[in-house]
Amino acid sequence: MFARIVIDAARIPVLLVPRTSLIQKGDKTFVFVEKRPGVFEQRDVETGIDGDNGVQITSGLKAGDRIVAQGGTSLLGTALKASEGN
Repeated sequence: MFARIVIDAARIPVLLVPRTSLIQKGDKTFVFVEKRPGVFEQRDVETGIDGDNGVQITSGLKAGDRIVAQGGTSLLGTALKASEGN
């Protein structure tokens, strides 16, 4: 038996981030978003397809958000130390 398959390859815009920007802690995945120069916010995200050019973000970010691409674990460590001091 044969079938003819047609794939509609229309481009659908997706939000991709580098794998290095994602931080996994327990069952949560998050990134650090720059709110203003030198000030960062931890933001939970949901991921989709993990491709060659990055990981798809299905919720939690919007186009134009500035995220930390590398070194987010250092920010996490700093945030944890700061919270322990309070």
